[in-house]
Amino acid sequence: SRHGLQYHQASRDDKRGVVFMSVGGAFDMLSGIIQRAPVHIRSVGMEWLWRLFKEPWRLRRQLALIKFAFWALREKVQTR
Repeated sequence: SRHGLQYHQASRDDKRGVVFMSVGGAFDMLSGIIQRAPVHIRSVGMEWLWRLFKEPWRLRRQLALIKFAFWALREKVQTR
């Protein structure tokens, strides 16, 4: 959420070496605000694709995750 992101950005200098993780989507699913993907989609690990289909505005965030994963992997390989 926007508020979580603002907190993370404001706190990042105070908490070096800490990883922040927002779990708002999990609470939305648990409370029934957002419907989970059907079982057959979850069983093959594609719930993220279901959510992307249902909420297309998430595409930019999904692409940012891929970029971050690539960056983190590259850093790990370079520091060996």
